Amino acid sequence: MPNPLLIAIGAATAMICPFISGGAAAQLAATAPFQATCRIDDAIPSAERDAADDTALALTRDLANELPNDVYAAMLPTARAAISLDNLGMITRLINVTGPYEDIKVAHTYLVEGQGAGRKSQPVLCGKSLNDPDRVSVATQPVPKQFYVEVTAHSLNNDWSMVAYLVPGLDGLQVASFNFNASAISGRAARDLSRLARAQAAQGHALNAALLYRAAEEMAGRGPNLTPVWKTDIDNAVAAFQPPPELAGKPPFRWRFGDDVFTVDKAGLIGAAGGLDVIIDYSPARWPSDAAADAENRRLITALVKAHPELAGSFADIVARARKPDGTGLFSTVYEFGKGFAKPPG
Repeated sequence: MPNPLLIAIGAATAMICPFISGGAAAQLAATAPFQATCRIDDAIPSAERDAADDTALALTRDLANELPNDVYAAMLPTARAAISLDNLGMITRLINVTGPYEDIKVAHTYLVEGQGAGRKSQPVLCGKSLNDPDRVSVATQPVPKQFYVEVTAHSLNNDWSMVAYLVPGLDGLQVASFNFNASAISGRAARDLSRLARAQAAQGHALNAALLYRAAEEMAGRGPNLTPVWKTDIDNAVAAFQPPPELAGKPPFRWRFGDDVFTVDKAGLIGAAGGLDVIIDYSPARWPSDAAADAENRRLITALVKAHPELAGSFADIVARARKPDGTGLFSTVYEFGKGFAKPPG
């Protein structure tokens, strides 16, 4: 059975509603195995495809424009029952702040048609051919028709993917689940980042490779219900890769440079001005002032660059963000390779 609805903003995720009514499935007698086939894009009858595309595009625009009431109305009743409107509003705010979005369009539409009423259904492969490198595996329910629609969009530094799972309801197609996730940073999609990671690993630049592999995995996500077949190659490469000490195990990480030790909560990549920046969130032991936090940021970045000069070959900047002990905010310091530290504001 497909997993619950998942909203993903970068690495942040929130499970918020069930996939489909259990009662609806229970009404189907398990007399025969559920067997399904998948049609994609132009192979779908135009009227059905247009209805699915219009529903998914409207959902994407409502999410991007922070219209939780409209998103709520588009959901199946069972989906609406599993989340408060306030929580949905928080999710639409998270999506809205990463915009504005442009070039919103449908990338692919998948129609899964099934027969049989078996309670257990299997994932179905969807693609234009058996050798299609962009095939996807989709989770299914034992219902006659179901759609997946992937909508793509672009923001200042990122590309985005919204995958909607749609089933027929009382008022036409309704949203059973959706996933919103970054799909590229500074024009580099998951497979691009994975290729860069492999090249860095081959040169012995383990920290560069680890950061790139992490970003590749994040950009490959399309939610728990739709998985690109090519994602398996990235997952296998990450599983076989030995991360450097800085990113081994689970966070928080302890980065030691000589006598200095930093408690790093998160290290990853962001896109900016067409380049890839390393961003590090960490928790200083104390916070006497913003000036002291800036000095601590500079000490961390200076030590990191000294220990890993190869970072300059893959990334444009390093951003260190000191987290206030009371959790009320962050103080950021930016270091640009070739130019040094940016002047603090004020």
